[in-house]
Amino acid sequence: MSDEGISNNVTQQLNRIVAGQDASASLRTHVFALLRDQMVASEMSFDVDDDIVFRYQGRHFMAVFDRRDDRYLRIVFSPFHQASDSDDILKSLTAIALVNFQIKGAKLWAHQNLGILTVAASVELWLVRDEDLDENFMERLISTLFTVVHEFRSLISG
Repeated sequence: MSDEGISNNVTQQLNRIVAGQDASASLRTHVFALLRDQMVASEMSFDVDDDIVFRYQGRHFMAVFDRRDDRYLRIVFSPFHQASDSDDILKSLTAIALVNFQIKGAKLWAHQNLGILTVAASVELWLVRDEDLDENFMERLISTLFTVVHEFRSLISG
């Protein structure tokens, strides 16, 4: 996706972030460029916290930053599973525990509201060097998320 494909509003918001007092601005700008140029993420925008919301391979993700920490990054795979009856909730929680035990690079987590359990996944890390953000960086993180989601779905379908 070229710069022309990104709305003026998104570009203006990115410029405002970089100009402000935001420790994570440099990291946010770099991740934004990686998503745009290497990952060809679509529908990129910013939420109210200036985190990057994007689609990749038809899935919704969010790159979350901490304004006080210029090295913190979390990539969230939006909720992908819901369970409402007690057997499905127990099966989902068991699958979450098994996948989180087996795969250390990403975590599945659940939120329950009004009797409905919702499952999402995330990768959370602190980057030590700028060189860590190479052209394969985002693809590796997203691949890890796809792996935990696949493992979860395999466990609950079997």
